[in-house]
Amino acid sequence: MERFKLYYRRLRDLVIYSDTQIVELVLVLVLLLINPSSSDRLNHTPLFWTLSGVLLAIYLLVGVLQNSIQKRFWATNLLFAHFVGILAFEMIGGGIQQNQISYIVQTAVVGYITWKCGKEHAYKCAKRCTRGAKNGK
Repeated sequence: MERFKLYYRRLRDLVIYSDTQIVELVLVLVLLLINPSSSDRLNHTPLFWTLSGVLLAIYLLVGVLQNSIQKRFWATNLLFAHFVGILAFEMIGGGIQQNQISYIVQTAVVGYITWKCGKEHAYKCAKRCTRGAKNGK
């Protein structure tokens, strides 16, 4: 129960103070609710590939709730590869249709989040390394 209270406080703080983490939460909602229900629009992408986005969304949600930059970094990188894969399946199969434009927009959003998480991950790693150097480790 204590963990759920912590997650609730974390969600409240995210809505008030965060920069990209709120975008990550919106992306999780899109991946969990909208994409599985619209997978019939993808003509040439295997169903398993489409539904694997749900697992990645859950992993991203855990990373956001735990404030783990490593989980967020890897989840966004995997999601970017996931969306590039979907677009590749569709391009090879017959081209992007008009009703699949949302996947292009999602790829751009995930690319932006990946870039921001990469910068934050590099900053925190550098900060940790310099702190270790000061302590003689």
